[in-house]
Amino acid sequence: MHALCSLHARSRKSSYKLPPGPSLLTIIRNSRQLYKKPQQTMAKLAKFYGPIMRFTIGQSTTIVISSTIAAQEILQTDDALFSDRTNPDITTSYNHNHYSLVFLPVSPLWQELRKICHGNLFSVKTLDASQDLRCRKLQELLSDIRQSSLKGEVVDIGRAAFMACINFLSYTFVSQDFVPSVGNGEYKHVVGTLLKATGTPNLVDYFPFLRMFDPQGIRRHTTNYIDKLFDVLDPIIDDRLKKRQEKNNVTSHDMLDILLDISQKSSENIHRKQIKHLFLDLLVAGTDTKAYGLERTMTELMHSPEAMRKLKKELAEVIGVGKAVEESDVARLPYLQAVIKESLRMHPPAPLLLPRRAKTDVKVCGLTVPKGAQVLKRVGHREEPRGVG
Repeated sequence: MHALCSLHARSRKSSYKLPPGPSLLTIIRNSRQLYKKPQQTMAKLAKFYGPIMRFTIGQSTTIVISSTIAAQEILQTDDALFSDRTNPDITTSYNHNHYSLVFLPVSPLWQELRKICHGNLFSVKTLDASQDLRCRKLQELLSDIRQSSLKGEVVDIGRAAFMACINFLSYTFVSQDFVPSVGNGEYKHVVGTLLKATGTPNLVDYFPFLRMFDPQGIRRHTTNYIDKLFDVLDPIIDDRLKKRQEKNNVTSHDMLDILLDISQKSSENIHRKQIKHLFLDLLVAGTDTKAYGLERTMTELMHSPEAMRKLKKELAEVIGVGKAVEESDVARLPYLQAVIKESLRMHPPAPLLLPRRAKTDVKVCGLTVPKGAQVLKRVGHREEPRGVG
């Protein structure tokens, strides 16, 4: 199948210079490393092939950017030419690609959702209002870790942080905890499976004619798990709508109330389905990424006693021994900021930025990114790879 697709691609007129890249055999040989350690493997390939690499598998062409200069051309100079999103087959589960802020094309709906998120959900006023909630959830996390420590139990930092993030998001969105509705273990399994599915290579993305067969069952399984999450969210929305009709109702002022207000006042685009899919976007983006970042940071500190000593010294001198760090204190803790930034550089929660798609043939640093190609920007790299050129 790959050979047929390659012959078809070569039959097209191509007088332009395409970026270099590994052969299919090289990709297959490194497939396990690309899946398990994408950041390190991409870095090694970039050192050989250069800052702009081309991966061709089946009918899919992917351009991977590892250069700051090339990234500026794509994300700033020629942003309009790369503003389209690639929709992996998994995003068609529950028609998520028709409602998702992440995967919608630039359109009036996308602009309205973006405006709502920036102006209401993630505004300074909203974030300041939720500071007490963040502090409370953090204290609950620390209390659980402390209790486990007193009992001599092993603490899984990643799992503890994962549940804390879910609790915070659910309270921020609907002012209640989702976990009791589904069960601690099952909820983590559902969300964890969704996140794993998003990172699983899907044959359909490389050979679109396989879409009707869904050979790996990724779309089918993802639809089932999204259905479970929506089964929890639907009764909550129903209950909120019922309470809003009561005379003595007290508004919760959470994200759900904000979206329902917008929906009932003016917007025809923001409806029940849109609200549920927006929450799905926030859930996937805001749980495992934060938990992974915290887990990796703690691991690096445990492996670097000197860095741990310096960090403890800074906290003791600036905050005081035994005192809690407030959000307003972070600006006075430069070493803590450096530790977090270095950890994110070494272990980015997502090694690649969200995929973009070239609207037409575009020249980037003297090389041509072909029309329809998926463009990915590497995250966390420091050096500028030179490659074969």
